[in-house]
Parts: sequence; C-alpha cells; structure tokens
Amino acid sequence: MDHLADQALSFGRDWTDAPVNQQDSQGVWRALGEVVLILALFFIHAGYPVPDVNEPHYLCKAKHYWDAAWCSGDFFLDSADAHQLFYWMFGWITRFIALANAAWIGRVATWCLLAWAWQRLSWRFLPRPLFSVLTAGLFVALNYRAELAGEWVVGGIEAKGFAYVLVLHGLERAFAGRWNWAWLCLGGAAAFHILVGGWAAIALGMVWLASGRNQIRFQTMLPGLLGGAFVSLAGFVPALILTWGQPADLTYQANQIYVFQRLPHHLALLHLPPAETAQRLFRHAALFGVLGFLWWQTNRRLAGQVRYRQLVQFATAAASIAVLGLVTEVVTWGTPEMAARILRYYWFRLTDFATPCAVALLTGTIIAHQMQKPGARQLVCLVLACGFVGWHLGTLMRERHLEPIPRCDRPLAYQIHPSRAWDTYVDWVAICHEAAARTRTDAIFLTPLQAQSFKWRTGRAEVVTRKDIPQDATGIVEWSRRCQAIHCPEGPFGEHTPYRSLAASGTSHIAKLARRFEFDYVLTRSTPVLHLPIVCQNESFTIYQVPRYLRPRSFWPSAKPDPNQLRTGY
Repeated sequence: MDHLADQALSFGRDWTDAPVNQQDSQGVWRALGEVVLILALFFIHAGYPVPDVNEPHYLCKAKHYWDAAWCSGDFFLDSADAHQLFYWMFGWITRFIALANAAWIGRVATWCLLAWAWQRLSWRFLPRPLFSVLTAGLFVALNYRAELAGEWVVGGIEAKGFAYVLVLHGLERAFAGRWNWAWLCLGGAAAFHILVGGWAAIALGMVWLASGRNQIRFQTMLPGLLGGAFVSLAGFVPALILTWGQPADLTYQANQIYVFQRLPHHLALLHLPPAETAQRLFRHAALFGVLGFLWWQTNRRLAGQVRYRQLVQFATAAASIAVLGLVTEVVTWGTPEMAARILRYYWFRLTDFATPCAVALLTGTIIAHQMQKPGARQLVCLVLACGFVGWHLGTLMRERHLEPIPRCDRPLAYQIHPSRAWDTYVDWVAICHEAAARTRTDAIFLTPLQAQSFKWRTGRAEVVTRKDIPQDATGIVEWSRRCQAIHCPEGPFGEHTPYRSLAASGTSHIAKLARRFEFDYVLTRSTPVLHLPIVCQNESFTIYQVPRYLRPRSFWPSAKPDPNQLRTGY
C-alpha cells in the first residue's frame, strides 16, 4: 500500500505518524524551540508598526460589533458584518484595551498558531531539526515576492490569519491520511473566512479525486465532510445574508463596483495596467516553473512518496483554479455583469498560498537529501536558500527602518506631500489626537478619501473612505455613490474629475455635502482654506466645524472653536 510505504523516510530512518516525533520530552522541547524560531522569523517578516494595512478595517469593525455606541453613525461600521466568528471570538478584547494593544495581541496569537501549524506540516515532510525554520522562511519570502493577487498569509490581525492556521493543519492531516480531521479543519477555516476555507477544500477535494481514493473511500470520510460542512455554516451563512433578498440589478451593480472599481488587483487581474498584469503573471508563472523542476528532482529521489505527490497536486489544483479565473475573465470580457458575478469569489488567492508552500517544502526536501551525500554541493544549496531568506528579511527590516510610517497611513502621507511624508504622517497623528480631544464622541467627520486610521486614532465616525467598503450589496452601491458624490462628482457634460482634496472642492461643495450626509466636521488639507470655522490646524491638516444651519442635525457639538485659533492654528 502506498500510504504504508510512505511512512518510510528516504533519508535512511523511519518516522511515525506523529509529524514531530513528540513521544519523548526531547522531541517536545525541540518542537517548541522550532516554533519559537519560526515566530521570531514571522516577527521580522511582518512586524510593521500598527496599524497595518487591514487592521483598522477589521479591528474597528470588531470593536463596533461589541460596542455599537463606539463610532456610532459611521457608514462602514453600521453595515452588515461579514466575519462574525472573528468579531465574536476576538472583538471582545477591544472593550478592555486600546486598539494598538489588541492588534499586537492578535498578531502574536496568529503568528504563534501559524508557527505551530507550519512546524507540524514541515515535519510531515522533513523530520529533521531546524528544517521547519528554513522552510518557513522560504514560504513567507516566496509568498511576498512572487504573489499573483496580493494574498499574504503572515501579516496583521484579521480573520484570514486564523483561517490559514486551520488550512495548514488540514493539509497536514490529509497528507497523513487522516482525511476526516482534514475536512473538519477546513470547515473551521471556512467558518473564519469562507473563501479561504472554501477554495482550500475544493483544491483538497481535487487531490482526493486524483490520488486520495487509494487511501480512503468517500463513505469513510463522510463524517468529516458533514462535520466540516456544519462548522463552515458559521462563515457561510453571514456571507449568504450579504446578498440575500437583494434586487438582482442592485446585486449586479454591487458586483461590478466591487470587482472592477475597488478590488481589480485581487479579482480582475487582466483589467489592471498591462505592465502590472504582465509582471504578476510572469513572476508567479516562474515560481510555478520552479515547482515543476523541484517536483521532477524530488520524484527522481523519492519515488513512491504519496504525500509529496499530493502536495504538488494541491498546488496544481490551486493554480488550475487561478487559470480558470483568467479564462473566465477573458471569456466574459464583453459582459461585465456576468464577469463580476463570477470573479468576485477571489479565484487567484489560493495559488498565492499553495505554490509557495509546495516550493518551500520541496526545496527543503532536496537540500536535506543532498546533505546525506558527501561533497560541497549540499552546502551550496543550503547557503543559497538561507541567503535568499536572509536577503528577504533584511530588505524588509531596512525598509521599515527607512520608512517607519505604518503602511495604512502611507497612501495619505505620500499623496499630500511626497517629499516630506514623515512630517505629514506626524501632522496626521497630531490632528487625529486633537479631533479626539476637541469633539463629541458621537460627532461625524468628512475625511480624506485615502484616510485609513482616523477611526482607529479618534473613535469618531466617518462619512466614507476608500478602504472601508462594505460587503453587502446595498452598502457597496451606497459606498460608490458617496465616494463619487464627495470626491469625484459629475460635471455639467457628464464628465467626472476628481478633486485634489476636500479643501480644493470649495466651501459651497462642502455645504451641499453637509446637508446631504449630515456630518459635523471636515478634516482636510490646510490649503486652500475653506470659509468655515476652524477648530484646529497644523501645517498639513485642518479641522473645520460645519455651522448648524448647513446640517439638519439638531445639536451643536460640545467643542466650540477657540476664537483665538480661528486662523492661527494651535
């Protein structure tokens, strides 16, 4: 039987079904040490200043889920909740500690779980001390450098981090022949993030059709399939509700906005600029070519090893799903409604995870096999692999040293003053602190389109931002309507010319928006000056108060502008 013969390690010694050989205390401490080293590697790879790119999006939503009075009236936070299991399991912590602390706790928790899951998976293929650390470094480096659709695994705190923990565990169980546990793990992944777990389950199902039927019959793994499907309802039902009962024309419109206007870099790669599309396709195709070469080398040396074949089949299944997405985009090019309806399901994300995973594990396998032979060749391979990981981590550390601005604040800082982004970022943090100190907690702000951390830093609601797009059809359409009306209104001849800033749009435009969207303050660039009362200002930003007669709201904010600071700042 292949799955019994697969238990023999071709490096010259046996290994048991326990992937880490943890039957003795030495094995336990060795595994723990490797997990700690992998955690340190993840910290170097993804230890960006808080908040990171998606952390305000997820953690603000999670905090509002547990405390509806926080940022009450915010358009995005009041929209439908797509990741309720994540909000329910992690959001409660935001009631007791600051969001920045919650982000670091969430990061460390996710990285620890990912390190543990990766160490188990790596030992399933390479039961050699410290090789799990090398393969983890190769994985994060390849995932970062050769991505197709921008899907990362180790990063900030959000729902998909916990989903990938369960995907890694599910793959390890499947490659050990424990398919029922594998399906339960993937069901849990889908509960946290329906698309991460769902696509992984489809790809693993393709692996079972290709070779797994020789290990286990469908009837035997039916309990795991049913259990996984039941667990996945925690993620599937909230996702289904997002479009449930919505008019068809509204759903079609929302799909097109989501796919082609907001997220083409994830969902519609062929609609990106040709140079960017070519670059993405080339680097990921090159990575898959490396996978093919490594599989040829591995198959020569380790013939009959079922788990290696299944690993490559999983990566091939993920790549096939991505190719099918590209074919769909080409075939439906002239029918955007149909294209958006299909492409909105992130066809390209799984290959960004599966292909680097397979390449990292096969590379480690070949290096370990070479080290059994005399000569300098094995040392060269090991040095090259370690050098690549070291170059990747060193580059990221240098980047963070030279550019310590949190990644979520970089778009705004560089948009306003590209030559003095750091000073702009400092001004942004200062103006947010002033907003929190000088305004009521239920105030609503009109903020720059590229602002991502305003709610995070102030606890005040916003009218709309580019990053915070809702997930339900009604919310997506309203998000687009607000973005266009505020930042890029239609001209007299049907043209759309975006304003350089809210300040550049003029006082009359702000007055019209205040009547329509009922906000209390405007936060925008300090120049040009709007003819509105100034609450506070610095070199880069100004907060204006919207007079009572311009907005339908029936109360005055408790914080009145200081007459001495109407034009002088603070």
